[in-house]
Amino acid sequence: MNIGVGATTPATRCDFAENVAREYGKADSVNTTVVARSPSLQRDFTMYCSETSKEPYVLRCHDGANAEVYLYY
Repeated sequence: MNIGVGATTPATRCDFAENVAREYGKADSVNTTVVARSPSLQRDFTMYCSETSKEPYVLRCHDGANAEVYLYY
């Protein structure tokens, strides 16, 4: 699956957004929770991912605080 990513807050770096997408690609359901590593902070974050649109297919993943990533394909 080819997934595009977008980091939407200043607290979210592109390399972290790519890690969220990589972990989401391993998931077996659409609305799911993934754990992704932040290379800059050297720690893992639990991200809650849910569908926001079907055409185009978009998911919002967030940690409940500052991190937010949109995945689309």
